[in-house]
Amino acid sequence: MRARGLKICLGLKDSDEPLPKPSDAGFLVPFLTFVVWLFVGMALFEHTEAEADDTWTFLESFYFSIVTLSTIGFGDYYPTTDQGADVLFVWASFGLGLLATVISNGTDLIAGNPVKIRLPFFAAMRK
Repeated sequence: MRARGLKICLGLKDSDEPLPKPSDAGFLVPFLTFVVWLFVGMALFEHTEAEADDTWTFLESFYFSIVTLSTIGFGDYYPTTDQGADVLFVWASFGLGLLATVISNGTDLIAGNPVKIRLPFFAAMRK
């Protein structure tokens, strides 16, 4: 009820479509952020490793990104430039946190537990 009141206050049209469940938004936002972060990493690694002797294709950058963020780390691909190592440190630090959030929210969604939304905008809509 309050969400519809908020929509009226903001001047948005009230539609018959049901509002998205907070649990769906709590999974979807981190998941889409993770996918974007994955593509950012792939583009960065393809660019930074282009200066090395063994240049990486987009597919090799994708493989490296998935293996690194899943913490498997086969060791067959690794950054050989100083720029690549710096990018890896920052990118993997944030990416591992995003992946942990996606896995946590995904298991809560599968188990039927309500997913806690930690973004202030979504929390204000739930009140």
